[in-house]
Amino acid sequence: MVDVSVANFSNLNNWNHAQVNQDLSTDPFVESIDPSVTVSISPSAVLEDGATNMVFTFTLSEVATSDLTISINVDGSANVISDYTQTGAASFLASSGTVVIPNGSSSATVTIDPEVDSNVEINETVILTVSPGAGYVSGSPSSQTGTITNDDTNSTLPLVAITGLNHENT
Repeated sequence: MVDVSVANFSNLNNWNHAQVNQDLSTDPFVESIDPSVTVSISPSAVLEDGATNMVFTFTLSEVATSDLTISINVDGSANVISDYTQTGAASFLASSGTVVIPNGSSSATVTIDPEVDSNVEINETVILTVSPGAGYVSGSPSSQTGTITNDDTNSTLPLVAITGLNHENT
């Protein structure tokens, strides 16, 4: 028998409206469950001027049978271009992008390379999140946060003024 709890009722071909007393076991329901996509990061923090980059890995729960384009949201306090560059994404803007998991594979990566600067600033973040799309669903975890750690210091010496009274001995 067919487990109705997993049936796909959105496909009207799965229904036998016109046939009275039809045994459901002879006309099984088609279960269509899209694979899920998760995201991981390694390492989760890198130095701004360091040689190590952050790598976000997008993993499909099964091997892709054709090129699968994954939509992603881009967020965080770091700005693309001025604070970091990326490689690996098919498209990558300030708030969104796409990653392609190629046919025969189950993952794709986006590498975040912090830009070297000498600005003393707070640590900045890059957040990439899987957006649901055609042919896949967002799995868990669907979002990862990477931190670009500031490694610059203030090289100017502070000015100190000392004021006081001029005392005389009388």
